[in-house]
Amino acid sequence: TLVEMLNHLYSSFDKITDDLKIEKIKSIGDSYECISGLPSNAENHAEVMIQACFKFVDIIHATNSMKKYPPLHCRIGVHSGPVFGM
Repeated sequence: TLVEMLNHLYSSFDKITDDLKIEKIKSIGDSYECISGLPSNAENHAEVMIQACFKFVDIIHATNSMKKYPPLHCRIGVHSGPVFGM
């Protein structure tokens, strides 16, 4: 089911964010939002986020190869810059 698939994906994404010390902000429906470099500053925050993005895509490809669910496509957006009000 859709819920099982999202649970599989988000559980995998949660492990990636935990391993890379990235903060998960929220997941809503099929959207997963996370941030690198907060709450503690990290010089390599952008590189870490890009590593996470590649790992997220690997999870999507692995899920597609299982052929248990309909094929998935993803869109990833990355922003890098100052956070105001922090």
